[in-house]
Order: sequence, then C-alpha cells, then structure tokens
Amino acid sequence: MKNRELRLNDARFHNFPKRISKKDYEVVIEDISKGFGSIAHSLYMWGSISEPGISDLDILVVLKDSIKSIPLKHKSIYFMDKNTRYIVVHPFIISNTHIAEKMPYIYPDGKFTKVYGEDLNFITPNANELKNLRISLLNDIIIRHLPRDFLHILNSGKVNVRDLLLRLKSLTYSIKLYNLATGKEIKNSEKYKNSILDLRKNWFSLSQEEQEKRIVDLFNLGLNISLGIVYGFNGYLEKKKLADIDKKINAVSYSGEKNKTNFTRNWKKSAISKQNGYVSLPLSLCAQLYCYGDENGVLSKFIDENLNPKKIKFNLKYKKSPEKRIKILNEQASLAEKYGHLHFPAFFDFGYRPEKGLLNRLAKIAYKSRKLIS
Repeated sequence: MKNRELRLNDARFHNFPKRISKKDYEVVIEDISKGFGSIAHSLYMWGSISEPGISDLDILVVLKDSIKSIPLKHKSIYFMDKNTRYIVVHPFIISNTHIAEKMPYIYPDGKFTKVYGEDLNFITPNANELKNLRISLLNDIIIRHLPRDFLHILNSGKVNVRDLLLRLKSLTYSIKLYNLATGKEIKNSEKYKNSILDLRKNWFSLSQEEQEKRIVDLFNLGLNISLGIVYGFNGYLEKKKLADIDKKINAVSYSGEKNKTNFTRNWKKSAISKQNGYVSLPLSLCAQLYCYGDENGVLSKFIDENLNPKKIKFNLKYKKSPEKRIKILNEQASLAEKYGHLHFPAFFDFGYRPEKGLLNRLAKIAYKSRKLIS
C-alpha cells in the first residue's frame, strides 16, 4: 500500500457544491431557532460561514431542563427539508445546560456563538487542563478520522466533493491542534493549509476540470499529512511516556462501527490499508479507549464491550482529562436514549448508536439488512 494515491482518471466525482448565499444560511438558522424554540434553552454554533455553498453549520442545541420528550420532527436530521439538510450536513449536538456548559472539555478551542435563547456559563479550563484536553481531543480525532476518512475514498474511488472539501477544512484544524498539543509542526503543513483555504475561497470561479484536479492533489497530500500526524503524535506520546500498554500486549482491536481499529505496537506509516472497515493505528492510542471503558455509563459500556482484549494494564498520565470528557459523552448518550434520538448527539460516538425508541429499532433493522445484502 506504500505510496498509494488517488489518480484523477480513476476518481468518480459527485455532490459538487451549490452556489448558496450567506443569507440562505441565516434563514436556516432562524428557522431552526423557531423550530426548537419551545424546547430549547438556547442554540449555539461554532465556526463560521466562510464559504457559502461549501461551509456547513455546527449547531449545539441546549434543551430546557424541564423537557420530558422531544417532538418526532426533532429526532432526526432526515426530517428536515432538503435545503436545510444541505446546509446543515450533519446532526446537531444535543445537550442540556449541565452538559453544554462543560463543552470546552470536549472542544477546548471551540468558539461558541449564541444564535438563540439565553446565555450559558461555559467553564474555562486552566492552562494545564487545556494542554491535556488538546492531547485527548487529538487522540479521539485520529481514531475517528485520520487516516480513515482518506482511506475510504482511496479504496472506493468515489469522491463526494462537498464532503471532501469539509474534510479538508477539518484537516486544517487537526494540523493546528497537532501543533498546539505537541508543540511540533508537520512539514509543509502551513503551505498545505493555505492551499485548502484558497481552493475553498475560489471554488466557484474554477472550471470543473480545475476543481477536480486541485481537490485530488489536496486529497493525496492530505493522506500523507494525516499519516504524519498519526506518526508524530504516537512519537510524542512515547517520548513523553504519556500512554503505555502492557508490554505483553502487541495488538488490540476495537470493533465499534465506523471506528473499527487494529492497534499495533510496531505500527508503520506504510500500513495504511483499510480492510473489513478496520484501520491500523499505533498501540499507544488505544490507552485512552481503555480509560473511557473503565468509567460508568452507556457509552463507556459500549466501548468496553468492543475492545479486545477486554481488560489490560495500561498507563495514561493525563487520564483526568479523558475522564472528564467521557463523563460528558456518557451524559449525552444517556440523553439520546432518554429522548429516543435517532443520532448520538455528539461528534465522538465511537460507533455507539441509541437503541431505545421505535426510530432506533427500525434503523437498527435497516442497517442489519444493508449489511446482509452487501
């Protein structure tokens, strides 16, 4: 698999971005605010609408503490109209005030902007917490996205153009986070970030031929940079002795859907294959998963059940930060179960999906049917 790359002639492109005005985004935000008005304490978003038609909306829905149930229309992104789904792209993060005010433990550098309702009093991590939270966040991002997102496209040859543009923008954040967490930089990453931002900014002025060529070039560079982040982060964990797995263990597997991973002690950047949904990552990165699995809660239980071996000796020197993170994520998972929400309302679900409620039971049956057919 070494030096594999996506060739332009082999790529199959679909879902090109549409020209949409910033006003269209503002209308959607206003409509969402009105729609959730009866059950929401407040709505927040982070990020910016920098490139209308390409940018998505990251929205945090903070439910009123008195809410006993969520109306059916708010239980899934699929109940939104087509235009709203295009702009929003992914499910909202759902929380209550108790959870939402601790969101900086999940996204320590997130800039939250209120778009509806009452203000929240977000906690402010101290300098030491901030450093460790960034390490913990980067560990989670790697397991969920790097290089997994790129391998999926590489193996299939299918390029969802809008989605890839969003993934590339997310990679610029991962590059920045890597620098903040480790104090190191990936070679040529600053130039690469600028190239991504330039492509997004000028996308609609380019011919389709030029769009395809440039996005494939950035994809191939992104795959190598994502592997560089994994390699550098693993080296940082080992050098600082921040994460360590029992020397008797040479491999660990995690089978949570969409996060399937084989963690190996002698990981190499050349081992970039994705087989049966599993991606290979360094063994040190699974220490945080074991830390998560040791806590109490529905998500922790799911993580623990999908780790093999089940119980091992591990050391995680910054464990207080991931312990805080998983407590919040467990609370969010409990909310999803309570309200019968079709999506786990967080960006880090580790393959877990709510099981309670008719919608979730039907979704589970449909998912199993698709797997049997494929």
